[in-house]
Amino acid sequence: MPVLAMIYVLVVSILALDGLYEGIKDRAPIWYAILNFIAIAVMVFMFCAYWIPSSVQSIRPLLPVLFLFSFVWEVCTARRGIQRAVRDISSELRPLVRQWMMGLEVITVFIGYWFAGAAVLRAI
Repeated sequence: MPVLAMIYVLVVSILALDGLYEGIKDRAPIWYAILNFIAIAVMVFMFCAYWIPSSVQSIRPLLPVLFLFSFVWEVCTARRGIQRAVRDISSELRPLVRQWMMGLEVITVFIGYWFAGAAVLRAI
């Protein structure tokens, strides 16, 4: 696995753990926080499977379902995470920070799902 991919996995994993912690701290329903963490973990696992194809051989029939769950969950919940992150920012900066965070989220998620999707297509 390339060094940049390992850095990506580390950063996304830290963000996933932070999201789980923040979800619990903000008193979100526990099922929501756990599903959010699982969706990110699935994406990271499939991202890694792009470079380690043997890691997904035993669950090949489930790969498309897991990929779709993770992708749909991320698309449907991205806005809520960004709104939670910008609530403590002053009202003048909030629109700018929200746009910047949305762009960062799109780029980060695009990279992950691009390689995860390629791993799924290669495995099935």
